[in-house]
Amino acid sequence: LFAKGRAMQAEGKLDDARTTYGEALSNHLTPDWPELYFAMGQLRLQEKNYEEAVQAFEQAVKFWDKQGGSIDLVADAYESMGKAFDGQGKKKKREAQDAFQKADNLRKGNKA
Repeated sequence: LFAKGRAMQAEGKLDDARTTYGEALSNHLTPDWPELYFAMGQLRLQEKNYEEAVQAFEQAVKFWDKQGGSIDLVADAYESMGKAFDGQGKKKKREAQDAFQKADNLRKGNKA
């Protein structure tokens, strides 16, 4: 289902992708599937649903931290989170800067 959702998202079938991601998550034995949350965050970002995008990216980071995900993946999630905060305008400017800084720190080999 995850791959099917990614394909739908790539084709611009956002509603179908969202439904498929939801099915994938509900069929998974545990909710700690960071790649799915990252994909859901990208979908929400594409839909300009910035608040839900941030929530999904936060979940991805949380589970990658727990599971020992690669630094590049965590940095990508923080960078995407920064874009989602940016999409919310000036009220989230500090949060966006913090997220971008965390991504940059990770890519330079420092802690987020």
